[in-house]
Amino acid sequence: MESITIQLHVDAGVELPGESMLQLAAEVWAPGDLEQGSPVTALVCLPGGGMTRRYFDLPVEGDDASSFSFARQMVDRGFVVILIDHLGIGESSRPADGYALNAEVVAKANAHVTSHIVAKLKAGSLSKKLPALQNLRTIGVGHSM
Repeated sequence: MESITIQLHVDAGVELPGESMLQLAAEVWAPGDLEQGSPVTALVCLPGGGMTRRYFDLPVEGDDASSFSFARQMVDRGFVVILIDHLGIGESSRPADGYALNAEVVAKANAHVTSHIVAKLKAGSLSKKLPALQNLRTIGVGHSM
């Protein structure tokens, strides 16, 4: 089965002094055979320990490279997977003052971006490759954060 991967940069929904246009990098992975209105679950994956969203898709060489990809394994089981880099991590915006990224700011940005992506998935407006997923449920998946 072919899967769909959509790369995004989404407005973080937070403001910090001296910063403009803060964005979070995210990816949406989905099975290629989703049907409009079918019940589906999205796993919202947030890395911890200074890791990026790539933690959920570890690259390895060899014949069984997909065995180290949580994202790929979950898509193969019918889940939509949303991978998000926190502010200041990976491909997300890096504010000049890293100390401004306290737990409240990071959580608010993550919640804003998650809500934005989920709303677009439900409406069918995230990508022409995906139908409207009105019956989408979400489960948070964290790693040591």
